[in-house]
Amino acid sequence: MRVVDNVERLPDKIRAQLVDWFQGEHPYSKIYEFLTDAGFQVSRERIKDWNRQLIKRLKLEADKELQTDKIDRRVAKEFETQAIKGLMDFFWEPFNTLKRPKCDSINDYGKVAEVLIKTINLSLNKRKMEMDHNLVMERVREEFRKEFQRQLVGRPELVNELVEIVDEVADKLMIASEG
Repeated sequence: MRVVDNVERLPDKIRAQLVDWFQGEHPYSKIYEFLTDAGFQVSRERIKDWNRQLIKRLKLEADKELQTDKIDRRVAKEFETQAIKGLMDFFWEPFNTLKRPKCDSINDYGKVAEVLIKTINLSLNKRKMEMDHNLVMERVREEFRKEFQRQLVGRPELVNELVEIVDEVADKLMIASEG
């Protein structure tokens, strides 16, 4: 039997088994029997020391991972904040003449961005409706011209006068819809 006082001197496979058993909180007596059967002489007190060392090491690794995780989250949050600020600058560009709202948190930026997107969509919809309105007005003008020409064949001067009146009314309607 080989006397072992340092866990690092055990074969990797046996050390891995010990780690699993320590984490599974197996009784020290079972671990002692396992090591004895594997040909290693280790005191029960040494097994307890190894378990304490493992717990301490695992705690340190967990703490280190937690710290790394906190740093990663902080970096991610800063990246997110900068990205939102960049989006805010992008979305606010059309509204340069307006005062910028003061945003203290990422949630504030998100809410402002939502409002800006809705405002832009409303503006685009309004513009689309104006364009649709103008197209309708142009079609109405054309229909009136055709109808005047069909109804008043041989009276071009009257057709021209009526077309001018329709054009003037249509222009006024288009100006009114823009204001």
